[in-house]
Amino acid sequence: MYSRSLGLVMGLIFLLSWLAQSISGQSAYNEEQLAQLREPISWGGYLSSAELWNSPESKPVGAPHSSTGLEG
Repeated sequence: MYSRSLGLVMGLIFLLSWLAQSISGQSAYNEEQLAQLREPISWGGYLSSAELWNSPESKPVGAPHSSTGLEG
C-alpha cells in the first residue's frame, strides 16, 4: 500500500478536481440555459452532454485583447 500511496493520492486529486469541474460547469451551463429560457439539465445529463467535453480555445499568441471581447 505504501509503495502505491503517491499514485493513489494523485488519482484521488484528479478525480476530485474533475468532480469539482463538472459540478461548476453544470452550474454555469444551467445558468446560461435559464438566461435563454430553456430547461436546466441534471448533473448526469451534463456528464453525457458534449458541453462537458468541449474546451474553450485561447486566442492566438500575440493577438490583441480586443480580439476576444474580454479585458483582462
